[in-house]
Amino acid sequence: MFTFKNYSNAFSTIKTDKFLFVLDPWTSKGIFDGGWAPYPPLKTSLDFLENVTHCFPSHIHTDHFDMGTISRFPKSTKMIVPEVYPNHIMISKIEKAGFTNITILKRNQRIEIEKGIFAEVVPPLNTSGLEFSHIKPRDISRLAIDTGIILEIEDIKLVLLADNTPYNPHHIKPLLEKMKGCDLLGFNYNGAASDYPLCYNMTTEEKNKFRDSSEMKREESILKFIKIVSPKNLMPYSSEFVVMGPKSLEFAKHHLNGHWIDKKEVAERYQKNTGIPTWYLYEDDAIKFENGKMMVNINTKEIPSLLEIAKKYYSPESEISKLSKGNLEYVKKIFPKAVKNMFEKCDLYNLKPFSRFVIEFSDNPPNNFVIDFKSREISYNENIQDNYLKCVTPMKYFEKMLTRETSWNSGYLSFQLNWERKPDVFDNDFFMALNFLTLSRDDLSNKEILT
Repeated sequence: MFTFKNYSNAFSTIKTDKFLFVLDPWTSKGIFDGGWAPYPPLKTSLDFLENVTHCFPSHIHTDHFDMGTISRFPKSTKMIVPEVYPNHIMISKIEKAGFTNITILKRNQRIEIEKGIFAEVVPPLNTSGLEFSHIKPRDISRLAIDTGIILEIEDIKLVLLADNTPYNPHHIKPLLEKMKGCDLLGFNYNGAASDYPLCYNMTTEEKNKFRDSSEMKREESILKFIKIVSPKNLMPYSSEFVVMGPKSLEFAKHHLNGHWIDKKEVAERYQKNTGIPTWYLYEDDAIKFENGKMMVNINTKEIPSLLEIAKKYYSPESEISKLSKGNLEYVKKIFPKAVKNMFEKCDLYNLKPFSRFVIEFSDNPPNNFVIDFKSREISYNENIQDNYLKCVTPMKYFEKMLTRETSWNSGYLSFQLNWERKPDVFDNDFFMALNFLTLSRDDLSNKEILT
């Protein structure tokens, strides 16, 4: 007998008579540099985290791998980490926190993590996904980090995908066979985590059109996947949070205006379209598995609306705007070195961005920095009219991204950067390259550069 609970987002637990598994731990407010908080707000005491025996974080994003939550686990906790790039960073953080019982869950490997309890990683389905040892230069542009897990406990099979949307499941055909007829399939049900289009200079109508178009594609892919694996029960999850700061209210209103963020509405639609029982859980609810049977216990009466919580987290001032003012001369000093590092990575990974990148400083106008990817030149204070992608950020935050005190990825996810692009065309190689707009490791160890 065991009990499954989904508290918020993908943060879930599985409790047996001997073990307490935590999946995708996240309880902290203010992740992504002050951008996110859990939704619905957690009411439960987190003292139970002191009894955790196993943990599986599906990928490195903080809403699935929150060290603030993990730090409450006993140091004896068995950390089960999927071998997908860049999870070596995850392992480093776990080890630094004092955890030594680490299991690397490799692709195509079904392991017995405890007697009668088996686990197998679901590799990235939203593109190919790559193992640590198989990263090749030209592979970086199709890299995906999201994974899921297949858990077999007492003849019950759970497939929990977290953020691993099954856009491209056909490269794992043998694994699909193992998923068929699973007792519960958990899947993410919206793409609200993307700052496009919300943080871009688009009309409300344009933003709504893109939201609905992209969400329809997501739902179509998930419905096709459901048809392939024929699960006995469905569970939409792993898509819940509230934005903090200036974008809080706009985020809530934008998504509540659609049909993709209300978990109850989404669950009812999937059940209607598939004929498969579909469950949606909050922290007071649980699914109990005993003697091969599944019993769902729903205790949640109501939850606060996303807009209600967004009002509490709204602030006209973002967290990144509260940073001390940046030093223009210092940023100009390190910027060319970061650009050099990025161009080297573009050559290594065969990245060919077509956008010119304009960095505009919200706290230091009219200064801007410009990177031309075609000529590989940088310039300052230009008036660029076309073929550009502009990021508006406080100078100090830009400095912190260059020096790796934070990451460009956290910047996107924080909903605190503002963007403008012309033409409105997605440049995948640009966003891959932007991850490398940082000082190199050698530069970071050079005191002359950092002072």
